[in-house]
Amino acid sequence: ALKAVCQYVYIDSQKSNFENDALRQQILNSGSGDKRDASRIRKSTRPLNIDHEYYGYNNNIPSADQYQRTKEDLQRVSDSIKSIYSELRAGTEIDEKRLNQASAILTDAIVKMPTAAFWTALLQEHDDRVYNHGLRAATWALLCGRHIGLEVLQLKRLAQGILLKDVYRLSGKFSTQTQTDPVLTSVSLLRESNAHPKVIAIVKYHRERFNGSGKPFGLLGEKIPFLARIASIATAYDLALHPIKSQGSAKSPSQAAKVLYNQKGKAFQEELVVEFIEAIGLYPLGTRVALSSGETGIVIKNNPNRRLKPEIMIVKDANGSDLDEPRTINLSNEEGLSITSDLPSINS
Repeated sequence: ALKAVCQYVYIDSQKSNFENDALRQQILNSGSGDKRDASRIRKSTRPLNIDHEYYGYNNNIPSADQYQRTKEDLQRVSDSIKSIYSELRAGTEIDEKRLNQASAILTDAIVKMPTAAFWTALLQEHDDRVYNHGLRAATWALLCGRHIGLEVLQLKRLAQGILLKDVYRLSGKFSTQTQTDPVLTSVSLLRESNAHPKVIAIVKYHRERFNGSGKPFGLLGEKIPFLARIASIATAYDLALHPIKSQGSAKSPSQAAKVLYNQKGKAFQEELVVEFIEAIGLYPLGTRVALSSGETGIVIKNNPNRRLKPEIMIVKDANGSDLDEPRTINLSNEEGLSITSDLPSINS
């Protein structure tokens, strides 16, 4: 299905201006200062075990009640992670029960109502705190995991690893003035707190890159644990949508997907990048888009067979004025009307 739209979306990477993009360095290096070749290509040696039918396709528009319930669920997850971070900072062990409950809530939301979960994460408040970034990145990763058919336990471990990957930031044991690697600091804290080994592995290897240019070990290809490979892609995607502090300007969803696509086979496993983009979508629900008519709208439903022709609610006219009564159109039925660009989240 993705191949049907590649001519429009995936342009020649040489036309991109990533050489001067601080975001590119943030994604590729993650603080690395060495001279590893981040541009070399690495091909997969083993096929992915994918089952797109495991959960089924769900493109239902969430009701107001479903959206509100999902929003409340994600807030509960965020509150739980804040408490866990506070406990880690105080030197106590991880509350395994609370962590399992938080990951179960998030996983259940993704499995049962992926659209509502995505919309909630996309519209989440942007700041540089660990919590919001971790929750959003975990959401993107779980959407990908759901798409390829990961079992629920794998999804929960994936969520836990991403939610805890940046514990070094709040630990009080890491300083940018030292030579301590932040990943190793996080791993040490999680080991001391008796975190699950698979969760620690995600944290330990999520900054590795498929072509061996990552940190802290320079692992190559499939030597990087599978869930950590997904975590690295999801983290990069969220950093593109919500750059931290001075790391460039916010990208729109399709621009963020382009960042990933231009690093397929390099920083990220090619097959996983394609699956991730298919899972997230080029124009996810809630994405603001500019139309060839000059109007502005919001994507409210995707067409799995025509991904460039979603249903859109028009909210602004060609002059940029808000409509008194927004109207809904299906681009599949609108000859000559198309999306010219998507726009960054209003909270970016």
